Amino acid sequence: MRNAGRKKLGHYPLPVEEASNLSQLLIAPEPFFAVDPCAGDGTALLEVTKDFAAQRAAIELDADRAATAAARGIPTTQGSTFESQCAGINRHEAGEEESLRE
Repeated sequence: MRNAGRKKLGHYPLPVEEASNLSQLLIAPEPFFAVDPCAGDGTALLEVTKDFAAQRAAIELDADRAATAAARGIPTTQGSTFESQCAGINRHEAGEEESLRE
């Protein structure tokens, strides 16, 4: 693989305009939990959920992009989506702990 391909790691960010369009189409019970399994720097997750009382989390393979998402206030796991688990997620309605498993 060429260096440019390695650096990008298959990163194809969702344009902000498309994230905004998705946000307008989203119908969600509030509050809810949103996990972005390929978060990049977190821009799309923040844009899609900006008008909602959403608890957010992200998974990102690239360490630099994961650090950027975390710096934006999104709890972020750096690693493969296929090998990640979100444990101890707060369930708003029930007030109990639940684990999401792949």
